[in-house]
Amino acid sequence: MTKQLIILGESLVDSGNTAALAAIIGQNPFEDKKYNQGGNVRASDGPVLGEFIALEMGAKIENAQLISVLSSDEAKAVQVHNYAHAGARTDGSPGFSLPLVGQLIGIGLEEQKNALLKRKSFYKNQSDVDVLVSCGGNDLRDVLDEVDQIKDLISTDTKRDDKKFAKSIAKPIAKNLIKTINKVDRLTDEIALIGSLPISQTPE
Repeated sequence: MTKQLIILGESLVDSGNTAALAAIIGQNPFEDKKYNQGGNVRASDGPVLGEFIALEMGAKIENAQLISVLSSDEAKAVQVHNYAHAGARTDGSPGFSLPLVGQLIGIGLEEQKNALLKRKSFYKNQSDVDVLVSCGGNDLRDVLDEVDQIKDLISTDTKRDDKKFAKSIAKPIAKNLIKTINKVDRLTDEIALIGSLPISQTPE
């Protein structure tokens, strides 16, 4: 059971923040009919994984507040605070970005963490604050663009270069996750991390 659940991450746990940002400039990345059952605000045909996990943890997903990276709203006394943005990476890169006053607005884990810390006084006064983090998949997806490099690695007989390449991908992701977790850990009781990292690179 959790009294207050904070959700950080990407499309697996975003229940509407990216869609809300995109709506500002008249866009919707989830307007396709395949997203209808997700309210056309989720990268899903229904509730996202984060909402199912919240339910399992004893939270009511309708008792939630969406908090985008641009939100100036105060944190409300509801069970779920969702800071996640579909398309987010583990760093501060824009991912899905908004051209706002000539600038790109980042939606990554770094920005989500900063949005959370702006509301730290609220969380310090709560008796039980748990965090769910799901991020890293988009970082890995970016690597798939390096098709030629991957083909070259696969074509060699040695596995040494494969492992070196894998570590070069996993280490920055793990470092970014650890950085975020260390910051939010001071305000919370339990942190659950789900993602694609090797267990040896996953923060405790």
